[in-house]
Amino acid sequence: MGRTISKVMVAECPDCETNIRFHRPLRMGQIVICPECEADLIVRQLNPLELYWAFDNDDDYDDYDDDTDWN
Repeated sequence: MGRTISKVMVAECPDCETNIRFHRPLRMGQIVICPECEADLIVRQLNPLELYWAFDNDDDYDDYDDDTDWN
């Protein structure tokens, strides 16, 4: 019988630069986990496949005004 050939997609983890292989189709916005560094990644682009950090863990305190009166 006929054998279905699935296309393997490969993308680089933006955190540890490991090449991650995907054997199943991905969707835009899908969350995936890097098997090497366990970073939470989001599918940012499908062709070519591009991953980006799913959650911004940056504590960017530059956005806050230090002179704010909190009382």
